[in-house]
Amino acid sequence: MGEGRVSLIVLLHTIGGVRKDYAALTPRLVGAGYRVAVLDGRDHGSSSAGWSSNFEVSKANIGHDAAALVRHLGGPAVVIGHSDTPDSAVVAALEAPEAVRAVVAISPRVWENELDAWRSFVLSSYAAATKRHRAGRVGAPRRSGGTAAADAKSVLTDRTALRSRLTAPVRVVVGTKNPPYHNSPEAAAAYALGFMQPTGIVLVADAGYNPHIEQPEVVADSIVSFLKEVGLRGSARA
Repeated sequence: MGEGRVSLIVLLHTIGGVRKDYAALTPRLVGAGYRVAVLDGRDHGSSSAGWSSNFEVSKANIGHDAAALVRHLGGPAVVIGHSDTPDSAVVAALEAPEAVRAVVAISPRVWENELDAWRSFVLSSYAAATKRHRAGRVGAPRRSGGTAAADAKSVLTDRTALRSRLTAPVRVVVGTKNPPYHNSPEAAAAYALGFMQPTGIVLVADAGYNPHIEQPEVVADSIVSFLKEVGLRGSARA
C-alpha cells in the first residue's frame, strides 16, 4: 500500500496533552521530506468531548483513530506516541499493518510490575553471564538465559499482550534526565523487552520527560535515521 509515496508520520500526544506539544518537532520532520499529521485525541484540544473517561479505553481509541487517519491519508506510515500513547501507536500498527510499518515510543510509561520484571531479567542475565565466566565460557548475557529471565518475559507478555503481538519495527526514545520511574531509561528498557523483536533505544542527553520539546533536533534526527533504516523514505527533494 502506498509504495513509492512519501512516507507519513502520525504524531500522538500523551493523555492530557495536545497536538501543539509537537510544535518544535513537526517542522523538522517536514523539513526532512516527510508528510506529517498531528491530531488532538478524543476529549483533548480541539477534538470533541464526551468520549470514554476510562484510561485504557482512551488509549485504545486514540490508536483506532490513528489507524483510520493513516488509511485516510495513505501509508506507508509510522505512528509515534508519547508517554501514555506509544501503546496507542501499537494498536494502530496492529489494526492497519498494511499501512503502519513502524512505531516510535517517546518516553513510554510503564508500571511497577514491568520494572520489577525488567530488574529480574537484568539480574538473572548477569548471574548467567557470571556463571559462564566462572566456567571459562566468557560471553555476553543471553537474552533468554535463566528461569528468572523467562519469568520476567512472561510477566511482561501478560502485561503487554498488544506489544508482544507486534512485528513492525520499534524505536524507543527517552531523555536521560527522566526520574527513575515510569518514563526513565530503565523504564524504556522494560518497555522494549515487551516486544518480540529486538528494539532499539535512543538516549537523549539533557532531556527529561519531553525530549521532543527539550531537544527536538536530536529527536527528529533519531526518528529520521530510524525511518531510513526501515525503508520509510521522505521526499528526495528534502
